[in-house]
Amino acid sequence: MRRRSLFLACLLTAGFLRAGESPSITFTVTGGEGRHGQTVTSQVLISTDTDLQGWSWGVRWDTSVLSLVEAADGAVIGTVNNGAPADFIDLNPDPVNGPGVTQGIVISFTQQAVLAPGTNYEVAVLTFSLEADPTDEAIETEVAFADDLGSPPVAVVGVVNGQSIVPEQVPGTITITPPPEDCRIMDFACESDPDNVYLTWSFLGCDGPRPFEFLILYRDSF
Repeated sequence: MRRRSLFLACLLTAGFLRAGESPSITFTVTGGEGRHGQTVTSQVLISTDTDLQGWSWGVRWDTSVLSLVEAADGAVIGTVNNGAPADFIDLNPDPVNGPGVTQGIVISFTQQAVLAPGTNYEVAVLTFSLEADPTDEAIETEVAFADDLGSPPVAVVGVVNGQSIVPEQVPGTITITPPPEDCRIMDFACESDPDNVYLTWSFLGCDGPRPFEFLILYRDSF
């Protein structure tokens, strides 16, 4: 908590530069598509053309459409500090002024290690359950960056040479599609033991009769 407080204090007191006057830094949330009851995974990505000393961000979503299943560290978190984890991380799925997720990272106050220039560094992975249930038209919703999550609020910034730089922010669009008009077989699975074979399946978009309720199996050899 001490490093978190120190990092947030630095962000609150550091000078802010407008994106047009600063290095090119982009924070992106990826989107996805699915149907009611399914899950979709979004990544939070950072692209930078300069060394990053640290960063912070928050993202939020419409809870009537999406619910958070899991918030996990991205692939770069375990390697950003010369092969060691980042010095500080706060990935919070239920911050003040939420719901949302916030993350703040100090790689090195002295810049002994940095996030080098690169594209689409994965810093977090968010898994959402699709709660809305469209009937005729698809529903589109955004997972967007926000700077009023947490206490004190977590700014959406990258830190370069002690300066807090507001990055370009690209939200992710998640689409929930209506069920198909025709009945479909889903999640077909086959398991067996020495004496039996077990087949299971489900149906999608079936308001009327199912296409089948049993299977005939043929075995032509032992």
